[in-house]
This record gives sequence, structure tokens and C-alpha cells, in this order.
Amino acid sequence: MIEIWLDLPPSKNRRTRTFQRRTKTGKGFHAPVVTSCVRDYRAKVFNQLKPWHGKLPDEQKIILECVWYKTRSTQDCSNFHDELCDAVAPALGLNDRWFLVRDIDFIQEKPKHKNAGKVWLQVRPMTAVK
Repeated sequence: MIEIWLDLPPSKNRRTRTFQRRTKTGKGFHAPVVTSCVRDYRAKVFNQLKPWHGKLPDEQKIILECVWYKTRSTQDCSNFHDELCDAVAPALGLNDRWFLVRDIDFIQEKPKHKNAGKVWLQVRPMTAVK
């Protein structure tokens, strides 16, 4: 079981930017590109979770239990799920399709509080229920 504090991930609204491209035939299409704040976040999470890389079983359900410490009441925790999974999965050497995200609680903190803008994360394999 892993218990760790991470910064809040970028919202799903800030994950990609779309660029319009043209093909050789002149048709246009939109190409989504990951933003620099997302790349920086993923690198930071990778470095924090590096000691646990390959320690959890692959091809088994993994539970991510989260306690969100938000700085604004308008922040929606569900907007953070995708990026949190996309950052944690390669850091642990897993596929995020096996992740089950559980929101335990969310707390609104003042920006100067030590936990403001963070998420407490517990990662553990799911045990079989008999």
C-alpha cells in the first residue's frame, strides 16, 4: 500500500490544446497536444512515485483513494481523475484501465494552508471479496 501527498493535477479543461493542421490534400483536422503544465505534473509525479515502480501487481484492479484539498469551491474533483490516473499509471508501471478511483472526501482550504492544492492518495491492490 502506498500513501503519498501529491499536488492537485491540472483540470481536464487544461490538459490539451488543439492545433489545426492541413494534410497534403488540403483537408484540415484538429490535433490535440498535451500542454506543458501537464507534462511538468506527470514528471513530478513520476519522480515522487519512482520508489514504487513495478511493486504492485499488473492486470489486477488497483484502488486509488483520494482526499482532495481544494482552494476554490468551484473546483470539481471529477475533473482531476483522468489526469491523476494518467500521471500515476506510468510512474507505477501499470495500465490505468485497471484503476478504480474513490473519492473519500474533499475539503476546501484557504490558499495559505499547508495542504491547500494537494491530494492525499492511497494506492492499493483490490482484495477479493468472498
